[in-house]
Amino acid sequence: MPRRLEDALRIAAKDLQFAQDFVANPEDYQKLYSLSDRQIAEIKATKVGDALARLPGGGGVGPVAADYY
Repeated sequence: MPRRLEDALRIAAKDLQFAQDFVANPEDYQKLYSLSDRQIAEIKATKVGDALARLPGGGGVGPVAADYY
């Protein structure tokens, strides 16, 4: 079964380093997660990296966020 955007987001919720790289370089993950050009554009437009930086602890998503999934 091919990987999808939802799979990448699930991983990103548990792994801050992956999340930062995924947002910064979505093209690198296009084939692996079957991302469309539109999805790539939307990822770039969301400014998720800026939002992560504003989280308490500077974006420490880690196991705290992962516990909710």
